[in-house]
Amino acid sequence: MLNRQGRRQMKPPELEPVSILIADSDLRRLIYYEAIIQRMPDMECIASTPTSDTVLDLIEELHPQVVLLDSR
Repeated sequence: MLNRQGRRQMKPPELEPVSILIADSDLRRLIYYEAIIQRMPDMECIASTPTSDTVLDLIEELHPQVVLLDSR
């Protein structure tokens, strides 16, 4: 794909549906939901879900304790 300057434009990374299971520190509460993980070249992940911003905040707070379970 070429942009207006004629340079080759990089395609965005593929989006991969995964299930995410989150346990809080005292393990009394589990949060499980479907999300989209965008795998970046530097192996960092960005999570997005239409359901709740508070869940995303919790992911950022708990990272890297978040366990990613591939739904395939």
